[in-house]
Formats: sequence, structure tokens, C-alpha cells
Amino acid sequence: MFRKWTLPKRWMRAVAVALCVAVPGAAAAQPKRDPAAADEAFRAAVAAKLAGDWPKACAKFDASMQLDPSPSALLNVAECLEHDGKLARAWSETQRARVLNTETPGEQRRRELDGYATTMIERLRAKLAWIQIVAKGAPEGLTVEKDGVAIPQAMLDQPIPADPGASKVKASAPGYRTVEVDLSLSEGKTTEVPLSLSPAPGGPVVTASPSGTALAPPAERPIWPWIAGGAGLALVGASVGFAVSQAGTQADIDANCPPQAGGRCRVGYPYQEQNDKLFRDFGLALGFGIAGALGVATGVFGLVRGPQRKAAQGAGGSPRRADSAGSPTHRVPLSTSLVVAPYAGPDRAGLSIAGDF
Repeated sequence: MFRKWTLPKRWMRAVAVALCVAVPGAAAAQPKRDPAAADEAFRAAVAAKLAGDWPKACAKFDASMQLDPSPSALLNVAECLEHDGKLARAWSETQRARVLNTETPGEQRRRELDGYATTMIERLRAKLAWIQIVAKGAPEGLTVEKDGVAIPQAMLDQPIPADPGASKVKASAPGYRTVEVDLSLSEGKTTEVPLSLSPAPGGPVVTASPSGTALAPPAERPIWPWIAGGAGLALVGASVGFAVSQAGTQADIDANCPPQAGGRCRVGYPYQEQNDKLFRDFGLALGFGIAGALGVATGVFGLVRGPQRKAAQGAGGSPRRADSAGSPTHRVPLSTSLVVAPYAGPDRAGLSIAGDF
């Protein structure tokens, strides 16, 4: 036994009204096209192109593309861009035309357009210039622009197509000095652009990689080699002074205690006092000379060794680094110190050296 079921009339009227409203709305959401006007614009563009009027032809091809997108119109737009030297955009539009061609009716026509697009893509690719922007240890908030267009950080490690000729790369980050690089790009070549941002006055000390890993701050040249070298030169100067004093004392002894007199000194000459001074000057000259040489050598070692980077701070402020497995490993900071202390007495002189290397 079957039962007949029908909607109330007022519900049917509501559904009908809803359909009448929904269908025009859906149609309005679709972009309006005018294939006839697009064909007319295309024919006018071809005529202008054959006449050598590229500005008019390119404007007509662009109008045809707006009225009714087609791979033929887009390929001609790409040729206009190539004619104007905008090779990167022409290369991109040609690839887009190849995708649009998949909807072209007719197998033969589709194959012809695809072959033309493939040849054009290969020709444009050979004429393109390429930029590869490298920003190792990129600080947080890094912004990179190429000719005023922002480049996502994910694109900084691969070549980017560009038009041959002048180009500018700009990089900036909060707390860092802005870097601008003027380039001259060559056809068919890849230009690598390494970026290195230095902290601005009062900026951050520790940078971060895109993954968030703390990196070492910019290297700072230490001042202790200059102090050690300067102290060493001062000690060498003191050594020379004592050596001169020793030579003068020796000359005085030789003059007052001539060998011709059998080693006897002039009556009243303080031989013992002068002899003690002679040995004291000798010891001080030797001690200060060794200390000065060590100081100069330490300064030279520090300058040759160059600036050292501070270790990145881990949890709790302790220096840490990452091992090959990526886990943090504690590292004991290296320190270098040198203490040189010459001494002299009535009957002896010497040199005390202590250090931590």
C-alpha cells in the first residue's frame, strides 16, 4: 500500500522563489565573457602586429584576454612582454597559457598550441637571468625584496628568474642595518647574492636562524692582544734601559779598576757597590727582556688568532652548541691570561711568569 505525499502549496511557492533568486546569483558570481568581442579584438591585434604597431597590438591582445581568456591570446600577450624586455613575466605567462590550452577543443588545435608554447618556453628560459639569494643565519623578522617585490624566505635558497640588466636586492630586519645590493644581471647566468646583516647600534646581539636555532653573535676583535703587545714593548724598553745602565757601570769599573794595576781599584772607589749594581742591572735587563718578548709574542698570537665568536646562550645562560646529532652539548669557554712579574734585590734579580692558556 502506497501513500501519496505532497508539499503544501505555500512551501512550493517558497522553494520556487528561492530557486529564482539562487540561480541568477550563481550566474552573477561567474565572470562575464564576450567571445564575439574577444574575437574581434584578437583580429584587430593580429593586424596591428603585422603592421609593426606593437603598442596597439599588445593592448588589443590584452583586451581579448580580458573579454574571453584563451591560450592564443595569452601566448600573444607573452610575446608582447618579451618584446618589451619583460622576459620573466613572459616566461610565466607562456607556462600559464600551456595549462589553459588543456581546455582547448579539438585535438589537432591543442597539439599545435602546445608545441608553440613549448618552443617559446625553451627560448625564453635560455634568455632569462637568475638570482640566488643566500642569507645564512637569517635574523628574526628578515625581509628581502627584489626590485620592490617581497621574496618569501622559502625562496632564498633557490634561483629566481629575472630580467637581464639592472636589479636591486634589499634586506632588512628589526635591530639590523638595512643592506642594499645593486646588481647587473646577465642573460643565461645565475648571480649569487650573499646577504650578511650586521646589528645596528643598540640592536640585538644574538641572531636566530629561520628554524629558531640560536646562532653566534657577530665576532668582536678582543683588546687584550693590544694590551699584551703594548706591555711587552714597554718591558723591552725597560730592558734596554737597564742594559745601557749595565754597560755604563761596567765602563766605570774598568776605568777605576784597570787591568794594568793588577785588578786593584782606585783608592776610595766603591767597587763592591758598583759590582752589585752591575749584576742587578744585568738581571733586570735579562728579566725585562724575556718578559717583553713574551708580551709581544702573546700580542702577536692574539692578533693572528683573530676575533672569536661567543657561544650561543642556552637555557640558564650557559654556553651551548649543537653536536652532529643536533643535541645541545656544553662547551667550556676558553680563556687566556699571562702574568709576568720581574723582581730585583740587593744581590739577586729574576722573573716570575704565571699563566692560564
